[in-house]
Amino acid sequence: MRSVTITVDRSALRHNLAQVRAMAPDCQIFAIIKADAYGHGAVACAKALSTSDGLGVVVPGEAIALRTAGIQMPILVIQGPRTATDITICAQYDCQVGIHAWHQLDLLEQHATTLTRDLSVWIKLDTGMGRLGFFPEDLPRVQQRLNALTTVNVIGCMTHFSCADEPDNTHTSQQIARFNQTVPTPAKTRSLANSAAVIGWPEARVGWVRPGIMLYGSNPLASSHPLALKPVMHVTAPLIAVRDLKAGDTVGYGNTWRCTQAQRIGVVAIGYGDGYPRHIAAETPVMVGDQRCRILGRVSMDSLVIDVSQLAVEPRIGDAVTLWGPGLSVDEVASCAGTISYELLCQIRF
Repeated sequence: MRSVTITVDRSALRHNLAQVRAMAPDCQIFAIIKADAYGHGAVACAKALSTSDGLGVVVPGEAIALRTAGIQMPILVIQGPRTATDITICAQYDCQVGIHAWHQLDLLEQHATTLTRDLSVWIKLDTGMGRLGFFPEDLPRVQQRLNALTTVNVIGCMTHFSCADEPDNTHTSQQIARFNQTVPTPAKTRSLANSAAVIGWPEARVGWVRPGIMLYGSNPLASSHPLALKPVMHVTAPLIAVRDLKAGDTVGYGNTWRCTQAQRIGVVAIGYGDGYPRHIAAETPVMVGDQRCRILGRVSMDSLVIDVSQLAVEPRIGDAVTLWGPGLSVDEVASCAGTISYELLCQIRF
């Protein structure tokens, strides 16, 4: 068993959901818990998020795991079915599905008559993400084909934003306008807003919003739209050695850190084998107690080295070192790694 400890604060999760509710009081909420709830544990997070109006996942297997665990809330499978079996399973487990491509329509037409219960569908439109979705001009033909299927119930239309985390980028406004021109109000239920759009684009707060990363305490618009979000994940690992080095000594692979003076170091039992990024910048902060320390040299597979010279309290073997959590945001650490919080949260493991 590895030495990393990951603690998930469910009260913080509920607090962040309340922030979404306050920002979008007239909307229903699909709480997005794909990718094992961004690494936080899908079933536990689903239970903590029971006051949301539904849950969002990506593939049918994620939805089945929730249903098997007794989760009865509406579940949206965003990428929808890939096979005929997926169609049957989603209907059987009472899941809503996204339909974004012609081959999915073909599958539905081929197998809709075999369903023993209706399948609820969202039509996904590509308004400028350039990833998944029908082009807006194809919507009438898509609706016509779906409406012909007696076991398929079309709930509404959805889209996804490519630049909502860039408040000065006009592309999001163009996507919203394109969606509004295509989907008349109130003819269809709508779903546009991800976390960044919930925070920064009030005109996208309609119908069903789909917050993801903000539920876990990360704000994709922190510099321009500060929020009182709470960190949900706290990652710690133990201090396993404390050593005194002299001027000229080097630390780690490649001797990339050289002591310019006598220095006390600590070795922490976490590395890239645990999902902590190898390429993170030297001098990235960690915390020992309530004090910040810096990483020295390269991250190894099973360990990393920190500077404990300035600690007010003598470090002890077994002390918990915080990699991110209260007092040290995952967004700050992600910036030091040249990535985004989503990646760190999803790849860390114990």
